[in-house]
Amino acid sequence: MKSKAGGRKRSALDRRKRSKIHERVMGLANENDALSLQRTATILEMTRFQEEEPLVDIPIGNESDVLENDVSLKESKEDTEMTNDKIKVDAYMASREMTELQERWNALTMIPSPLYCIYYILAGKWLDDSVAQTDILGDHFNEGTNCIQSSWFPNVHAMPPLTVMFVTLGIAIHAPFSFIYHWKYAHALPAGIARTDHVSRRLDQAMIHVASAFLAYATSASWEYFLANILYNADCFHRQFHKEIFPRRNQIRIAISMVFYTIPILFKDVTLFFECWAVILVSVWLFVRYPLGGWSHCSFHLVIALLPPLLMEAACQISQTEIQHAAQCARIARGES
Repeated sequence: MKSKAGGRKRSALDRRKRSKIHERVMGLANENDALSLQRTATILEMTRFQEEEPLVDIPIGNESDVLENDVSLKESKEDTEMTNDKIKVDAYMASREMTELQERWNALTMIPSPLYCIYYILAGKWLDDSVAQTDILGDHFNEGTNCIQSSWFPNVHAMPPLTVMFVTLGIAIHAPFSFIYHWKYAHALPAGIARTDHVSRRLDQAMIHVASAFLAYATSASWEYFLANILYNADCFHRQFHKEIFPRRNQIRIAISMVFYTIPILFKDVTLFFECWAVILVSVWLFVRYPLGGWSHCSFHLVIALLPPLLMEAACQISQTEIQHAAQCARIARGES
């Protein structure tokens, strides 16, 4: 008898609680703002839970409690996503852990490319194939115009074409940032997000996009194409400094920038275009697959160093007028008619 009486008393108590809850729901449902509707849906869900577990009390509270809970859930979800991203970045960097010696060699292998480009200009290598063809200027050549005579740079008889200069600028601008990252920071910083998030690494990758913009003009000699590449690479540069780090996205964007500065070569010299991409693909394979372990990145730098000579050749092909003018200056300097 006591058990039955206790059951009836509990049922009466449950009915009163549900009655109060539904009264609260009806009151909120009459309000028109979106916040009240959200609160209504929440209380209905609480009612369902109360029917399943009648002995659990439900604190009604005020409407701000629900919003605070929603914000907390959202922040918790964002924290979880950030933690997952951090785990992915940590795993990515851990797979590429290198010794101090290997990182130092990564830095040293960045030096040959800018040195080659500077040598190519100062040694007058961009003139070698054109000196024999200078007769086409004939009487239209104004002797001494824009020619250079310098004891310091005896092989520079005129200003090199802008395309050649832009190859040098692109390569030389990126190299110091990569050198500093590998020489000073890559082995000193702890592996994982601390290294990936460091400004030296971000600048290393961001400056690749600056180089890509310059190389786009070098292979096209088009200011419009150069501007279009500036816009794309500026966006990529900006994304390198976002709080969240996405290695795969960054690598894809760098690859797209390489496509953009090599595509103009395809319309001038198909063979040269495929030579460029043979170098790039081998480099990408070394970078992505890491077949040589910690020495793979150093090997990647050495292989990609074969690209500047090909880009110089492409730059010279579309700047024959300037090169032939410089070749005439060279003939005058040598006392030839």
